[in-house]
Amino acid sequence: MFAVFKRNPAALVLAVLLHIALGVFLILEVDWRDPLKPIGGDVKVVQAELVDGAALERVAAEKQAAEAAAEQAALDKRRAEEKRKLDEIERARKQREQEAARKAAEEKQKAEAEAARQAEIKRKEALLQQQQAAEKKRQAELEAKRVADEKRRKDAELKAKAEAEAKAKAEAEARAKAEAKVRAEAEAKAKAEAEAKAKAEAEA
Repeated sequence: MFAVFKRNPAALVLAVLLHIALGVFLILEVDWRDPLKPIGGDVKVVQAELVDGAALERVAAEKQAAEAAAEQAALDKRRAEEKRKLDEIERARKQREQEAARKAAEEKQKAEAEAARQAEIKRKEALLQQQQAAEKKRQAELEAKRVADEKRRKDAELKAKAEAEAKAKAEAEARAKAEAKVRAEAEAKAKAEAEAKAKAEAEA
């Protein structure tokens, strides 16, 4: 009964009041006490007033109805409390699911962002490698061109020098031949003149 009082005190108080009313009714309607016997008097028959059966049934029915109402109220309260607890459990479950979904979405977003960042890093690294390879190739081509230009320049210088030396040698040889020819002609002329002079002197 103490549990019923905790669940629905109003119903319990109503039941107690009905019990008290029933008790008062019984006390007022029925005289259960034996009449006092006078000393030395005759024995009298004990008379009791009968209680109305319909009234008793009505009171009993009201009591039973009150108890049933109290039990029903307690049951309704217990069901409401159980429903509240179930609703609270359901809300907590949904909240956990929503939190888990939110965390999963955040983790997915972070993973996608990290994947995109890594892909961007790889793309930049590949682009840098391509640029470095292109620059290396360009530098190699420039170096090859420089070496080829330097070789052509040196070859041209050597050729020009050789041609100049050959020309100078040819000119020197030509001058030497011309000078030798002039000397030979001068010597021949001088010899002829000397011979002619000697002959003339001999004839004179």
